[in-house]
Amino acid sequence: MKSLHLFSLLLSYPTQDLQAVCSEIRDRLSADKSLPPDTAKRLHPLLTRLAASDVYDAQEAYVELFDRGRAHSLHLFEHVHGESRDRGQAMVDLRQRYLDGGLEPQGNELPDYLPLFLDYCSTLPDPLARETLAEPGVVLIALAARLAEKQSDYSALFELLCDIAGLEMDEEAANSLPPA
Repeated sequence: MKSLHLFSLLLSYPTQDLQAVCSEIRDRLSADKSLPPDTAKRLHPLLTRLAASDVYDAQEAYVELFDRGRAHSLHLFEHVHGESRDRGQAMVDLRQRYLDGGLEPQGNELPDYLPLFLDYCSTLPDPLARETLAEPGVVLIALAARLAEKQSDYSALFELLCDIAGLEMDEEAANSLPPA
């Protein structure tokens, strides 16, 4: 599941460096036999938009989608714990899990930031990576549904994460998080 790192890159803040490697990401996703065979096809609209957009437009769209409001937040525990004290302890536990697994988080992102979580999962053996990816399953399903409703090209990425984790996209799960 090393390719989960590529999903992490696609969910990160768009940069010119990311734009420059979109074609390589597409090729690597196409070549990875552990992913659904139509992965690159499903991500084609996202990869094409990211590669072809003005970087400032891509950044503005990203901030508008993921950073304004809780509905599409890439911070997993925000959907489950909100601002409660439970979120703090969950962060400490997750950070320790990363450290125990040999991943030293870089930068100032919180441990529950989905791209960081995907990077952690990419270091695990395939079965354990799928099992770990399924842990925040309700959040992944809800985000996939919310992004599909907004007709965002990021929805395909979340749907693929659900497929990889073996999660079933059902209406009950899609609506199980508190409204944001």
